Amino acid sequence: HGVYAWVPEPVRDAIMTLVGHALSPNGVAFISYNAMPGGYIRMMMRDLLLHALEGVEGNDARISVTHQCLELFSKPRDGDDIVVQALRKQAENMLERPDEVLFHDELGGIFAPQRLTDVVRVAGSHGLKFLSDDSGVRPQMDGFLPDDVAPVGDLDALVVRAAQAADNSAVRFFRQSMFVHDSHKPLRTIDVAKLDGFWMSSRLVRDGVKFHLGTSSFALNDDELSHMIEVVSQGCPEHFPFAQKVVDDHRRHTMLQLFGRSYVRFHFGPAPFSLEAGERPCVSPLARAQLREGNEEVCTLDHRVMRIEQPELRALLIAADGTRTVAEIAAIEGLGLPPEHVKPALDAAAGRGLLV
Repeated sequence: HGVYAWVPEPVRDAIMTLVGHALSPNGVAFISYNAMPGGYIRMMMRDLLLHALEGVEGNDARISVTHQCLELFSKPRDGDDIVVQALRKQAENMLERPDEVLFHDELGGIFAPQRLTDVVRVAGSHGLKFLSDDSGVRPQMDGFLPDDVAPVGDLDALVVRAAQAADNSAVRFFRQSMFVHDSHKPLRTIDVAKLDGFWMSSRLVRDGVKFHLGTSSFALNDDELSHMIEVVSQGCPEHFPFAQKVVDDHRRHTMLQLFGRSYVRFHFGPAPFSLEAGERPCVSPLARAQLREGNEEVCTLDHRVMRIEQPELRALLIAADGTRTVAEIAAIEGLGLPPEHVKPALDAAAGRGLLV
């Protein structure tokens, strides 16, 4: 269940009632919402925009006035204090969003950001318990007690309080919270030995003692662990058994920290895709369906989104449905790829997690 614009209390309660009744006994409910305290900043920008839009009719006209207002407000002025500078930066960020996002959020009829503690309180009145989160700097980690909080008393309440404190410190804007029935008792402290049952993957790039992922980087002083992470990264998107690579608690804790920062991914088993094109290569049915619909972006079996801009490659992936050999695919008239390029292209697709 996704709720992208949180709503006033009567409707909010109705939604939670629906989630509580519809959720299967062992299910997980996913609810996204605009969060506090970052919502205060967005409400300030909303007030500014709604004032500028008074009397403006029509979606196109309202979006045009919104752009003009944000562009004007984002320009620095002499005497701007730190708070105003931050608001002007927020206006710049808003200009980079798609128009439909602006229209849905700041310009929508209802905009009511929520504190995590309030959402958890309402969920609790409908038989639901906070499990964790799937957004922020440490996705899925604020369902566990921080290292500096003693596991004494009501651990569920301690977890929520710590997560709200983190939201306050980071001025969080948005949450994607997960809930379970309150009959469940989620583990709130981490036993790193349990990581041995997982598999892992990573897209980190090693440069000496440093590792990079996008614009982020970090250094490790453990040569053996660095080599292990490099091997896993070079094999991406393959999944590697955790227990075969990490063998002591100190390194387990290090890997857990890297997971918390999204540098490493944990999985429940081996990769659910082929890493090379077989005799009758078969592209993921979901990806083929997306391509047949005319989309350039597809979901991989590694739970990522990738763009395929070349029409020849899109045609190749649609044709690779498991019914043809590589030679038969290469012989398709009008495919647009030289026959000798078909196998390498399919192997490359396998390396991106696209082949079952």
